[in-house]
Amino acid sequence: MATMANGDTMYYNCNICDKLNSTNRNLQRHIRRTHMKTKKIEHSCPVCPFVVNSKLSLRSHIKVSHVPLVSPIKHPCDQCGSAFSQLGNLKTHIKVVHHKIRIHKCEQCNVACPDASKLRQHVKAVHEKRRDHKCDQCSSAFAYASALRKHVRVVHEMKRDYACGQCDATFGYFQALKEHIKAVHERRKDFECTECDSSFSQAGHLKTHVKTVHERRKHFFCGECDTGFGTKSSLNLHVSMTHGENEKYNCELCVNTFKRRCSLKKHMESVHGMAQRRKCDQCDSTFAQPGGLQTHTRTVHERRKEHQCPRCDLSFSQEAGLRQHLRNVHEKRRDYKCDQCDDFFGSKASVQRHVRRVHLRIRDQKCKLCAAAFDTRHNLKVHVGAVHGKIRDQECELCNARFAYKSSLNNHFRTVHQK
Repeated sequence: MATMANGDTMYYNCNICDKLNSTNRNLQRHIRRTHMKTKKIEHSCPVCPFVVNSKLSLRSHIKVSHVPLVSPIKHPCDQCGSAFSQLGNLKTHIKVVHHKIRIHKCEQCNVACPDASKLRQHVKAVHEKRRDHKCDQCSSAFAYASALRKHVRVVHEMKRDYACGQCDATFGYFQALKEHIKAVHERRKDFECTECDSSFSQAGHLKTHVKTVHERRKHFFCGECDTGFGTKSSLNLHVSMTHGENEKYNCELCVNTFKRRCSLKKHMESVHGMAQRRKCDQCDSTFAQPGGLQTHTRTVHERRKEHQCPRCDLSFSQEAGLRQHLRNVHEKRRDYKCDQCDDFFGSKASVQRHVRRVHLRIRDQKCKLCAAAFDTRHNLKVHVGAVHGKIRDQECELCNARFAYKSSLNNHFRTVHQK
């Protein structure tokens, strides 16, 4: 049934659940998917066991994974190496890419298009800012029907048709797959900063770097302390790590989670009772499970390291530590990428330390004897020993000069003994 809203917009009303749809086509699709409970048709790949729920997804899979196997490319371009399955596509490629034919020019900017339809699409999308293709499942709107189809498939249907052949990662967009391969597996950084030596795998990362590092732009401000940041993700990290709004404290005895540590403490006292926790007889640590207490005693107080590395002389108190050592040191694996830059690390903890130190510049380890603050407890400990304790435990082997920092010893060796 068609109904009018606000006196000028027509909507199509579902007679079963009263959902409003922008077009009759969307209404029919809603009824078919939601109320008819029709069994999804599975489309099998003729080359491999891959199965999808739509012909479009199947075509995308075949295009990415099996084009050389099932559809031999017959029309190669003799100027750049590109190849096409249809002669018309090859002719269009040569005309647009190599001959630079752009006979339809935009009157409002310098863009030129190969045909009139592309020019009309450009004017509507760029200059008129029209978003005529609206998603009936959310508030998103798009300039092109193809963009809407991709949005529905990737966001709402959660389709990941583009699989990486070198790892288990899957993507909804082919461009995202290409960027993943270039950044993660090929480690390419084609976008170089003209103001410093930094380089990036994506143009967006370079733009963010220039705005935040060189131009010092800060468009995102913390509501708690007014600290400014160049990106929204940096602000979110700051809020969660500094103010703890997004931090969750998990109860070790049940499935409850809490936003504040004090709430967790009250829960433990009122629901489970602190008497249930097992206290270490050598320190003040307490544990909910006997296994946690045993592991604590074995690793902290007895300093037992029963997990020997098979490739070097190091040993570890826990098997997880040995596995991480093998990955990081011997296999040289760097599987964890910082989402603020292109640096890779061996563990999530290393990424978090990097973000705190480099991007958020958090200095929450404060010295009680002066106003100095540091990013790690180790650096604070070194500072206290060197500045306030006057400890000089870094000794030169050639002249017996002593220093507080290893960096000072190295600088002494270069300037005095390597002249």
